[in-house]
Amino acid sequence: MDRDSGRLSAVRSEIFAALNDLVECAEGTVWLTDGETLFERLAYLYEVADGDRAVLAARWPEYF
Repeated sequence: MDRDSGRLSAVRSEIFAALNDLVECAEGTVWLTDGETLFERLAYLYEVADGDRAVLAARWPEYF
């Protein structure tokens, strides 16, 4: 695994953990803008970091 792949893997892991914390700990929906939630933005960033949407859908099917 090259250095960039290792970094992307670490970023994906951190984003996944943030998504999990958000779902488990937030008292309600956290809105960033009128049309975008924090969950949606983090999921988008997970995919930008070469994350597989199917992994997110398997963990949170209610959102995908």
